[in-house]
Amino acid sequence: MRRLNVLSLLVICAPLFSAMVSGVVEYWDGDPAVEIEAMALGYISPMPIRAETDSLGNYSIPMPFPLGFSDSFFIICSPPDGYISSPEYYLEHISSIDTLVGRDFELRPEGLPTYYLVVWLVDSAGEPFRTGTVSCLRNEAGAVADYGTPDYGGRVVFSLYREAEYIVSVSAEGYFVVPSAETVFVGSAFPRVEVWFSILDSIYISPYRLVIFAGDSVGDPVESLFVEWAPGGTADWLPIWTGADGFASVNPDSGGIYHLRAAYFRPGFFVRPNWGELELTPLEPVDTAFFAVLPDTTGVGEGRTLPESSLNAYPNPFNSSISIEFPDEPVVRAGISDISGRVIVDLNIEAKAGLSFRWTPEPRLPAGVYLLRFETSERLFSAKLLYLK
Repeated sequence: MRRLNVLSLLVICAPLFSAMVSGVVEYWDGDPAVEIEAMALGYISPMPIRAETDSLGNYSIPMPFPLGFSDSFFIICSPPDGYISSPEYYLEHISSIDTLVGRDFELRPEGLPTYYLVVWLVDSAGEPFRTGTVSCLRNEAGAVADYGTPDYGGRVVFSLYREAEYIVSVSAEGYFVVPSAETVFVGSAFPRVEVWFSILDSIYISPYRLVIFAGDSVGDPVESLFVEWAPGGTADWLPIWTGADGFASVNPDSGGIYHLRAAYFRPGFFVRPNWGELELTPLEPVDTAFFAVLPDTTGVGEGRTLPESSLNAYPNPFNSSISIEFPDEPVVRAGISDISGRVIVDLNIEAKAGLSFRWTPEPRLPAGVYLLRFETSERLFSAKLLYLK
């Protein structure tokens, strides 16, 4: 009589428990893939286990195991002719009591236009970072994330087949990643997009980041746009300046709503808009504000009908007080306001033609940009005052 091996005895004598693997199969345009075969192929299990998708594209593969049994399985689906499956497979280690959900597949036509998202990882010294996991998730409900590991140059390349917005994030155990996530658009207008992540091991840098870009009327970068930022509901304004590339950025300690206000000190130009608001969240920790620096073609300041000139104010910037020299013309209206237009000082009495006035801000007044206006019957004089504490 043939002896039964141990595995056969377990199968015969032990009660069976059904592990389960389930997911959704859909076409790249979101339609459910109906009657598509999904399969589990084990390393030591003798036979593949099959299931078909239903009318909604759902599949469930029951795997009857003896109690305590486990195996490693490839979970795959069989796309119809002319399609490829993404991902090609899932490799899972399954025990007799496991229930695995969300093993989803997307079926894409062969020859679909390919877009590329390139992710670069660098360490604090700017050298390639070669460990960690990079995920790329289409920013749509129910989308399937794709994963990759960096090559020798710290690079991960994702081949994408759908024009969409993607969320890229990096996981590196024991390290801080800056930014923690990046949202980018990839498509026909931007078929190859590159994003960079810094992997830091010694100091913490907040994953939240405010990015500012200043451009002219054709989108070229503008240097030296002055921007102040503050958390919503506070007056804790902090200054930054755009560089030669038109960009400036800061890393707030936390998420939330942040207010921005901008000014450009070169005469004959104005900023549109000169006020902005950004919201940072754990899902979208990076946001960008765009400011346009435009020539004042009317020669009067935006929205005004009088010719505009500059007043003489010094020192500017200032940190205690500033001397303002008024033109030798009768005054109609004069005052100092903040960048939102709120009047801080009414100078109608102090502003005498041909004389000077020294302004010392009250201690409670925050540092920032203030606008000095002096209007006569013929002209409008203005100056931007930069108050630094």
